[in-house]
Amino acid sequence: MSESPKNPSSSSFVTSGSSAPVDWATSPLYNFYTEKRAQLAEVSKDTFQGDATTYTEPEIDSILELVKDNYQNYRKKEQVGPFYAKATSTLKFLLEEQAVDVSRFQKVHQLYKDVTLENTLKLLIRSKLAFDGRKKLIMVFQRLDEYE
Repeated sequence: MSESPKNPSSSSFVTSGSSAPVDWATSPLYNFYTEKRAQLAEVSKDTFQGDATTYTEPEIDSILELVKDNYQNYRKKEQVGPFYAKATSTLKFLLEEQAVDVSRFQKVHQLYKDVTLENTLKLLIRSKLAFDGRKKLIMVFQRLDEYE
């Protein structure tokens, strides 16, 4: 069993094709955190509010359940289109907020460019994962505040 390296600058921490380091202090998510720090005393009090162009995490959960229960009713492109557009917008917003390189979103968008139910579900699931990453980053920011 190999021991993990203790030196963060060791080459095993660098992956091929990795992007430049992120300056979290200038990221939109950190700015959101600093503005809402008092309200975010608990991660469960995340105050993300969707709008006409983005979903909230509970909305994504509801849509995934709805499609799971009525899969055949959502096969038509004209029914899926609005869900697809809003899922794409949500994922883009979350990745930008977390200071993820825009090329990564473009790759995902290109991969799921066809407006189908399957691609819409994949975008919704990726958005759900991005919400999870968002919560974890906010927790990291909170822990850093505790140690400062």
